Amino acid sequence: MDCNEIREYLPAFDEQTYETAVMEHLQGCEECRTRLKQYRELGLEMGALSAYDVAPPQWLQAAIIETTLERLHRTAALRAASRRLGEHPGVAAGGALLLAGVAGAAILVKGRHHRKRVELTPAGAVTG
Repeated sequence: MDCNEIREYLPAFDEQTYETAVMEHLQGCEECRTRLKQYRELGLEMGALSAYDVAPPQWLQAAIIETTLERLHRTAALRAASRRLGEHPGVAAGGALLLAGVAGAAILVKGRHHRKRVELTPAGAVTG
């Protein structure tokens, strides 16, 4: 195995689950051994970070709480509106039909507008 292949194993390397080819390479390659040592030191340093209690800044806490409350209120309002529509199924069906009609009319108008702009040249080529 070459250094590029070995480097894929180094971040999670563990002697308990090693491959023979990796161990053989590490015995003969100072650069890869140095990288392995750096990964292990980094892992120890990162593990030490778990002892620190880092609180978010007050402005961030306030922003999270405010945003969460806004979303809860918005969700509650949408659920209430949905329940009201559920009580009057005719209103919901009428709204859906109205929306479908508007969409269909828009498609027809756009199609007519597009057909009017297309002209045939004397040679029979389409322009516009």
